[in-house]
Amino acid sequence: MSEQPYYGGQQQTTTPVVVKGQMVSNNYHIQPDTMTASAYNHKSGGGMASCGESLEIESMILDHTRPSTPANPEQKCNDVGFAIAFIWHLIAVTFVTMKYMPIMYSGLSQYNSNNDNGGGDRQRRHLVEWASRWLEDGDEGGEGNISPEDLILLVAITGAATLLSSSITLIFMVNFASLLIKFAILFNIATGGLMAAAGFLGGNVALGAVGLLVTVFTACYAKAVWNRIPFAATNLICAVTAVRANLGGLAVCSYFSLIVLFGWTLLWTSSFLSGMYVYLQCDGMECSEDSSSGIVTFLFFLSFYWTQQVIKNVVHVTVAGTVGTWWFTPHEANSCCSSAVRGSLFRATTYSFGSICFGSLIVAIIQALREMAREGRSRGDMLACCAECVLGCLQGIAEYFNKWAYSFVGLYGYGFLEAGKEVINLFKERGWTTIITDNLIDRVLGLVSVGNGILMGILAIVVSGAKGMDFEGMGGMFVPFMIGLVTGTVLTSVLMSIVSSAVNTVIVCYAEAPQEFQKQHPNLSEQMRVSWRQAFPSHFKY
Repeated sequence: MSEQPYYGGQQQTTTPVVVKGQMVSNNYHIQPDTMTASAYNHKSGGGMASCGESLEIESMILDHTRPSTPANPEQKCNDVGFAIAFIWHLIAVTFVTMKYMPIMYSGLSQYNSNNDNGGGDRQRRHLVEWASRWLEDGDEGGEGNISPEDLILLVAITGAATLLSSSITLIFMVNFASLLIKFAILFNIATGGLMAAAGFLGGNVALGAVGLLVTVFTACYAKAVWNRIPFAATNLICAVTAVRANLGGLAVCSYFSLIVLFGWTLLWTSSFLSGMYVYLQCDGMECSEDSSSGIVTFLFFLSFYWTQQVIKNVVHVTVAGTVGTWWFTPHEANSCCSSAVRGSLFRATTYSFGSICFGSLIVAIIQALREMAREGRSRGDMLACCAECVLGCLQGIAEYFNKWAYSFVGLYGYGFLEAGKEVINLFKERGWTTIITDNLIDRVLGLVSVGNGILMGILAIVVSGAKGMDFEGMGGMFVPFMIGLVTGTVLTSVLMSIVSSAVNTVIVCYAEAPQEFQKQHPNLSEQMRVSWRQAFPSHFKY
């Protein structure tokens, strides 16, 4: 099938028509200049469509309305049971917090009252006094004079600057995508070389050997993937173009998810601590031993990671739906709060929410088991160490599968299992199983996040100096630098995660409907076709 030409030309006046991935034989005439493509038939799972379907197929080609497209996804709730289970689990966590947090607080207060002669009030007073000394005077003997308002100011300024610099970075990516990818590869080689030099010069042979191995492996990797740089750059350009067309809405969704995740972490922490306090029948700081406490701990870890995955994947599905709409009907996805963003977010939190909960639960189970294995390893259990390694590999596989399946969930509104089956069949049909293993772009996005973080760290140092903030008693300029570094890296990585999701969706859409891309975005389509053919000549013969 891959031997067939993808695009019609002057030599072919009758080319296969397209229906979502399956090349279809037909006898009706196609104009020579019409861009046609083979496509994958989701309902049949491969093979040729029957002649009886030709009229329906032709209709879908001519009016570009498919049974399920990003502009017209399936409007039904999928995997409802998992959505219900997730909601009930949130109710349970909230209930545990509300019921047991007062009990834990009362028990600790009573313990402090019996052992501190001043009660819990004295302990809290010591904590406040210590925090005040740290903020106002640094450590003992320091002369710093830092107020909480100054720290908030640093975070606010670096946060606002990060949003601006991230937006500028997106423009830079479009114009210098290939240069960025090359720099990211060479930066990894240089980092390994510096590690090796520092290790050998400092007398740390182990560090030097590790750095040398990193340098050799990254150099070999660079040689192997260098010819793929135009391919990765074109994918990145297409993804960033789609994101920029809907940047306001997508950025709001992503940053709001960060706030939700922070709130969830606070709620879960309260629930975990108070729940375990009551379950283990703690009296002050003394708790009883219970052989079943491991199961309860596992369930709490499962709860945390499940919700974390759901929050992240809601954003991923929203981005996939938005990019898909931009691909098929760009006029609906070309503004800050376009209907594509609103519709995709609505579907991600309603019709597709069960599918998101389903796939997220699979990864969360592995993460929770890995956390339990990590606890065992910390106690010196070698079996737990091996289990952690195996679970880490399984987690990587599951997350890799999920990101492609969720692209289909966002694009077509499929259930989780159906989406996973379709994306695997699609790439197998295309013969592109090696294409989706490419991770050049993720390296660039990670480097951009750290680079922005470093810039914000430098900005924080400048601001602290201009405001007269004195950190000499608390580590000097390292403190404002770390504040800016963390703020810049976290906020940039949130925006870069949008780009990463968009790249995955672009690859799926190009495997699925390149003829639509040629029609709606001809310039980008031409770049895409040339770069893909150059990078994967044995897989891409269109």
